Amino acid sequence: MKLYFATVENCAASAIRTSRYSNMLISFFYYRKRSLRDYYLKHRHSIDFFMDSGAFSFNSLGVIIDIDEYIACIKEDEIQHYSALDVIGDPKATQENYLYMRSKGLDPVPCFHINTNIDYLDFYLEECDKLAIGGMVHARHVSPNLRKIWFKILSKGKKIHVHGFGVSSVKHAINYPWDSIDSSSYTAICRHARAVKWSGDGFMELKTVALLDEFRVHTEKLDNKGSFGGIETLLMFWQLEQYCQYIDYINEKQKDKSWDYLTAQMSMF
Repeated sequence: MKLYFATVENCAASAIRTSRYSNMLISFFYYRKRSLRDYYLKHRHSIDFFMDSGAFSFNSLGVIIDIDEYIACIKEDEIQHYSALDVIGDPKATQENYLYMRSKGLDPVPCFHINTNIDYLDFYLEECDKLAIGGMVHARHVSPNLRKIWFKILSKGKKIHVHGFGVSSVKHAINYPWDSIDSSSYTAICRHARAVKWSGDGFMELKTVALLDEFRVHTEKLDNKGSFGGIETLLMFWQLEQYCQYIDYINEKQKDKSWDYLTAQMSMF
């Protein structure tokens, strides 16, 4: 499983690019602002990049997305991995956008929102070999809906590469065979002065004094890596390492794991 670090600013992008896993997700909402776009174009060969349509951000602010502008940007910047433009609360329009992007010569990752009628999933499982599951950050009943979605995916009997938007829960990450997930939770260390440390099988919150001790020990080991930014970037770099350890743990636990129990369990109901 691959973890993409979702970012909205150059400070975080600099830290991601120098972390052990330099996988970066930026939504089109923020990417279209020139500074992040310039950053990506300058460093595109040293990061694994995924563009999200930014539908959640656009919807939250009541801003209309121009799908043709989104398509033109993908083509102009030669973005390799990108999602289809989803429409919050409208699975039919989401499907139409996917088909429109395909008609323009693109191959986007379609997005299925977790609380959408499960019947809409059939189209994507027939037509696609990749899929993103979104809408989990503020959704209710995430666990039972994930079980239903994954049961349908696995019952299809073909390889579907699945990305999980906003999967920060250890339980939700480890319980399903995601190909990739993304999270912005690591940014809380600078946005909200909240930090977590990977404890071996989960995250633990750190008090301020403990955080400073951890940060001091870590920076002593940085050697020449301390030159790429100020204190905020260094703090974020330390936090990113905790999430790198998190994904290491998930991958170790999922090594050679069979997922047959998921279909067996669901078929009982």
